[in-house]
Amino acid sequence: MPPARPRNMYTAEKLAPAVAAASNLGEVLTNLGLEDNPKRRTYASERIRALGLDTAWPSPGPSRWSRSQPRSAPSPWVARSTI
Repeated sequence: MPPARPRNMYTAEKLAPAVAAASNLGEVLTNLGLEDNPKRRTYASERIRALGLDTAWPSPGPSRWSRSQPRSAPSPWVARSTI
């Protein structure tokens, strides 16, 4: 296991340009030269939030199961349950 990175990787001076150049949190970590893993994502997102950095990344849009869009009618080829 590689040695832990020092916490100074997450200073405002280093995070601000990494966040500005990224379109998601994984890219922020890549821009900092870090491996993307859940613990780093959690800590980086907490630091970004604490520093008040702008993360106005584009939204991926509504999900397939979004309640904002009506569901289409079921296919006539789908068998209906008789239970």
